[in-house]
Amino acid sequence: MRFTLPLLFFFCLLSGPVSAMDSEIQRHRLDNGLTVILRENHDVPVVSFQVWVRAGSAYELPGEEGITHLLEHMIFKGSESFPAGEMDRRIESLGGDSNAYTHLDHTNYHVTAASANAPEVLELLADALVNPAFDAGELEREKEVVIEEMRMHDDNPQRRLSKQVMAFAYGRDHPYGRPVIGSEASVRAVSRQDIVNYRNRLYRGPNMVLVASGDFSSSALLPLIRKYFAPLSPEPAPAFILPEPEDSGQAELLLLREEVNQATISISWLTPGLPSPEVYPLDVAAGIMGEGVTSRLYWRLKEMQGLADSVGASAYTPQGVGLMTMQASMDPDKVESAWQPFLEESLSLIAQPAEIKELERVRTGISGEFVRSAQTVQGQASMLGYFELLRGGFENAGTYLDRYRRVSSFKVSDALKNYLVPPRLKVIIQLPPAAAAPSQEEVQSWAAQVWNKAAAESPDEEMGVLEASLPNGLTLLVVPRHSVPLASMVLAVPHGLAAEPAELAGINQLWAGSLIRGNQQYDYESLAAFLESMAADMRGFASRNMMGLSASFLSENLEQGLELFSLCWQRPLFAAGEVDKARDEQRANLRSQLDKPIYPLLQKLREALFPAHPYGREPLGSGESLAHIRSQDLQKLHQRLQTTQGSVLVVVGDVNPKAVQLKLEHLFAAAPKLSLQPTSYPLSPAPDAQKEVIADDKMQQTQILLGFRTPPLTDPDTHALEVIRTILGGMGGRLFSDLRGRQSLAYSVQPFYNAGMLAGTFGVYMSTTPGKEETALAGLNQHLDNLRRLPVAELELARAKNYFLGVDAIDQQSLSAQATTMARDYIAGLGYDYNLKMAAAIRDLTPQDILEAAEKVFDPAGCVTVIYEP
Repeated sequence: MRFTLPLLFFFCLLSGPVSAMDSEIQRHRLDNGLTVILRENHDVPVVSFQVWVRAGSAYELPGEEGITHLLEHMIFKGSESFPAGEMDRRIESLGGDSNAYTHLDHTNYHVTAASANAPEVLELLADALVNPAFDAGELEREKEVVIEEMRMHDDNPQRRLSKQVMAFAYGRDHPYGRPVIGSEASVRAVSRQDIVNYRNRLYRGPNMVLVASGDFSSSALLPLIRKYFAPLSPEPAPAFILPEPEDSGQAELLLLREEVNQATISISWLTPGLPSPEVYPLDVAAGIMGEGVTSRLYWRLKEMQGLADSVGASAYTPQGVGLMTMQASMDPDKVESAWQPFLEESLSLIAQPAEIKELERVRTGISGEFVRSAQTVQGQASMLGYFELLRGGFENAGTYLDRYRRVSSFKVSDALKNYLVPPRLKVIIQLPPAAAAPSQEEVQSWAAQVWNKAAAESPDEEMGVLEASLPNGLTLLVVPRHSVPLASMVLAVPHGLAAEPAELAGINQLWAGSLIRGNQQYDYESLAAFLESMAADMRGFASRNMMGLSASFLSENLEQGLELFSLCWQRPLFAAGEVDKARDEQRANLRSQLDKPIYPLLQKLREALFPAHPYGREPLGSGESLAHIRSQDLQKLHQRLQTTQGSVLVVVGDVNPKAVQLKLEHLFAAAPKLSLQPTSYPLSPAPDAQKEVIADDKMQQTQILLGFRTPPLTDPDTHALEVIRTILGGMGGRLFSDLRGRQSLAYSVQPFYNAGMLAGTFGVYMSTTPGKEETALAGLNQHLDNLRRLPVAELELARAKNYFLGVDAIDQQSLSAQATTMARDYIAGLGYDYNLKMAAAIRDLTPQDILEAAEKVFDPAGCVTVIYEP
């Protein structure tokens, strides 16, 4: 996909330049109606001037076809003061570069030069626009140049195809269907008086915007602009209304039989253009479908099926009426076998909603493009000019981000279902004369068939989630994700570490390790062999917040996988011999934990923050507690888990949601009813500040760990604490930069945050050289105190947000991660779609939010410090 100007500029807000620049940008309207936008930037000694004119090829009257582009060529071909060629030579001699382009709805003239020569360059640009000579001889010579440009375009098969796509989609008589460059006949017919009349009609002060960006003084530059552009007419330009395109009411096919070696299939649909809000989901759809090697068209058509050599997609969004286009190029012999899969894949987002990682990929890609383009004063000037001329003011760039954030996978699917309909479809196939191709009747029939199937399977709600209740009361959530032939599932119960009795410490982990060690149909060896034969994975899990069973199966084995999953959950044996083996594994893990230098610190921190509570114990238990746990204890625990209310089963992947529901309803028809309330031991009050030093002469380094108790997972401050962790942590965070980078106090320094249903823990770990303990500890506390007292800078906060959201997006790529996250959020009462909403909540955090959260959590009166030293 080649991103259009509106979408590219929209993403400038991801890195914050618009909001940051607002106070530096000046807008002035001169007496003649010319809008002037000034943005000083003294980073480099360069200045860029751009003049935007609301005069594109769509504004041409009958007989003027191509005059806009021809006028653009003539502007720099001499003025009343400078003969042809002199202006270009002078600009170059001043260290400058000039150019221009013509679009459907505007024309742009731009000059960039060394800032020391800004007044002279500005005068030259103004002279070209205000006093063009339009010499008749130069006009005739320039016509030949434009005609040669046409011929060059016509020699390029892709250019020929692009021209036909626009004409076929909009209609050859529509302003958007005509070539911007015009035709040879129309250009030859343009007279000097025609050029003058056109320029006088549209090149008026109220119809133009001048942008200056770069190294200049606004107070010195503005008087020069007033002087040089004063002759522009103050009269408004004539009103312009874009006509509606032709509508045949049916899918149409155009075969371009040409002498080409590579065939190309282009499919397009008319869509809303700016300023319709529909452009946002349509832009997202184009990115998902055709941008990059992981895009749907590239991966499915080229990599998986081998039907195409290259693919692309674009959402073209000029004023009024837009165009969604997808193209695939291939060997001409493959056209007949490729056109049906191509059309089917082009509509896949209707029935197979965008995944989170697909949405994030598009955001990240466009953001990266903008960041690179915004490095220059030219890029900054372009952004300001575009929004000022065509979007109601440069300030409106700020609304784009909020609208884009609200684009969900459902909105993408819904937009395509509404606009990519068969009556709007236009198919062009460029291919050699003898190559096989479909007929119009075949295209119309297949288009209707594919669209009807996709529309019937399209989701009815956000995310395309099927939510149902199984016969025993278990909540079922099914999320179709068709990018890979895989399905992951998580059955989670709201029974975690907080419900574990002291005399059976470690039982939750032992239950998780024993759950799939045999059931009423398979012993452990047979079950393991069966799972490996299907390239499947299944395991029990137990965490601070929930317990349950997770699994992953290839889609082709889904039915068997669901049966096996149900069997392992409903009919586990917990045979004594297998429990003993699981116990031995857990003891080995415990011994491994005890050997880690950080273990004594973590255990002391847990005990201090959560005295006499399961949160304060080692989750693996102890050798003594594990010895007392028997098979009967695990069976009793499992019976409770099977009947605990609030449990959920999440299935995410390449599945048919309704088929999964019907299968699981059958498998759980006789399962015990959910009747028990979740239980947990209550927390004691938060501890007072304390400090403990542990001496060990075997240690080479001093280990420092300090921590605080935090609010529960459902507390709004959870978002702020996650961002605080990223402010402090990472290679670019405060702790690493200062304590390691500047002061050389540590090799390792890292914050951590663990949220829990009842409460969480925020801590910082640091290893330092013996003798530096007090300095290192003072440094850690100083950084925490700074967060309590001083607001975080906007730039640092933006970095931390982007870092957190980027890591979260990376972590959520796998289907199993998505299923686990949805289950956790559902059990916590946050809603299964909480992780999607969380991104918006993180982005909305302010420095004041961070300050208030830090004040609550980093209270020195509740700080626990543990030092492990030689």
